[in-house]
Amino acid sequence: MKYLILLISFALTTACTSITTSTGSKPITLLLARQIVPQKTSSAEMKQLIGAPDSVLQTSEFDPTEIWVYLKSTEPATRRMYAFVNKKSGLVESVTWNVFDREPESSLDFVKKELGNPELTRTEPKWDKGDSAPDEVYFKTTDQRLTIVLRRTLNEVDMVQWR
Repeated sequence: MKYLILLISFALTTACTSITTSTGSKPITLLLARQIVPQKTSSAEMKQLIGAPDSVLQTSEFDPTEIWVYLKSTEPATRRMYAFVNKKSGLVESVTWNVFDREPESSLDFVKKELGNPELTRTEPKWDKGDSAPDEVYFKTTDQRLTIVLRRTLNEVDMVQWR
């Protein structure tokens, strides 16, 4: 799944028109980002909460979705968070929070505690064709609106997604 997300991210980065803003990232925490409630938080409310995005990716002129990219403040070339925003409704549709090595969020127990210990179901991708086993394990809420992606080999959280 991570490789699929990375592939999609790369494809979006190369296929989309990027409009860079000059605001620069301010520090954003996972708890602050989790105040963004998809289908309820507007783009204006999101800007008030965490600031303007560092860049906005347009998928196409016909697609109403923009991808707002927020960079990690301590490493400006590193993408901390993506928010998918519907231009027509003005609402955030989903958020992806990237976790990096040696951050507190790389611990599954820490993330679960930060998120209020939601009840999660563990699922593992099937080892289909190919020469390597999938490295991801997914922890999802029953309504599938929250997903925590864990890298199995490192036993570290890779990303948190909510929609």
